[in-house]
Amino acid sequence: MMIPEEIHNIAVIGISHRDAPVPVREHFVIPSGYRRQFFDACREAGCLQVIPVFTCNRTELIAVTDNPDKLLAVMLAGMSADRELFRKYGVIRTGRQAVEHVYRMALGLESQVPGDVQIIKQVKQAYEQACSSQMAGSVLHRLMQSVFRAHKRSRTETDFGSGSASIAYAAVLFAKRNQPDLQHKKVLLVGTGKIGRVTCKNLLKMGVRDITLINRSRENAEKLGNRYQLSAMPMSELPAQVRRADVIIAATGADRPVITKELFSDQCQNEHHKSGDFRNSNKVLIDLSLPRNVDPEVDNITGVEVIHLDMLQLQQNQALRSRMAEIPAVEKIISDELQEFAEWLHDRRNVPAIRQLRDRLESVQSREMSRWADVQDEQTRRRIQHLTHRICRKILAQNIQHIRA
Repeated sequence: MMIPEEIHNIAVIGISHRDAPVPVREHFVIPSGYRRQFFDACREAGCLQVIPVFTCNRTELIAVTDNPDKLLAVMLAGMSADRELFRKYGVIRTGRQAVEHVYRMALGLESQVPGDVQIIKQVKQAYEQACSSQMAGSVLHRLMQSVFRAHKRSRTETDFGSGSASIAYAAVLFAKRNQPDLQHKKVLLVGTGKIGRVTCKNLLKMGVRDITLINRSRENAEKLGNRYQLSAMPMSELPAQVRRADVIIAATGADRPVITKELFSDQCQNEHHKSGDFRNSNKVLIDLSLPRNVDPEVDNITGVEVIHLDMLQLQQNQALRSRMAEIPAVEKIISDELQEFAEWLHDRRNVPAIRQLRDRLESVQSREMSRWADVQDEQTRRRIQHLTHRICRKILAQNIQHIRA
């Protein structure tokens, strides 16, 4: 594969579930308040093309830069992490390795659940935010269009995206394994964003009907609740609903835990008084958020089991087996699209020379046409102009091939 020099300035800086557990990844979350300043900080550091991708499993910057270390400093400035922690768990990819990673990440090959449909939506959202801040640039714009095309091909030309297989689905499967009669249990879903909505749909498909929705914006919770005829409660009802629920799934964008041990204090005392052993309550909490929405201290409460992102393992169901079988075909699509992107990068450096040659040819044509200014026959003038234009185009085409070679 032809790898142009320009590709070496493309870098991916970040951390993911592949190398860092949840307690570490929490330190690499950029607070929502800093994200507004992030692009300004990138500009001040001389990086004018950057797309920040923030998901529950990764924080990564896709950028065009000749100084990744400087961009890393910008990223760490808004986090509770430091360089030593990044050195231990983070990764800086450059050149072809970086570009190939962007394809693999966006198509779901690097997801905790291969082919997870959420990641491409998150990448598109990150790209749109960069575009609105004029931080995508021509190189990243072209790369993203190629990535989106590769994703579409992976869905239309293969079965990589077929069946139910996602983190949200894995969470519901875990709840069902832990609670075999899940359809008769009381489920509390805290957070009705993208992950929350997908989780809710999966719960309904499993036959669960007693689902209570709580969201920071009650309006959003009620909107989802009205769609599926489910109860929606304000955040003030969280303590009561936590005590009531058998299964709690948290998927909010909060910067700190919303499920704390204090919410269980009364219930612990009541359950202990009734049965002498809180383990009879068998309450399950599944945390799909980063930073974690469930305080780690909750896991020390007897009778409460806390499951976080890294503990979720999707069963080897038919959907996942089908996706795994399609990975070679998806990698072939990535190889094809990466080759086309590399060729575009290679041709891009020839644009100034091609433009200069075209301008010179047009100038020659204009001067030659001025010699025929006295010709009275307009049809003859148009024919001469058309002929000289065709000659210039052929000369330009031949020279473009020569320049590219």
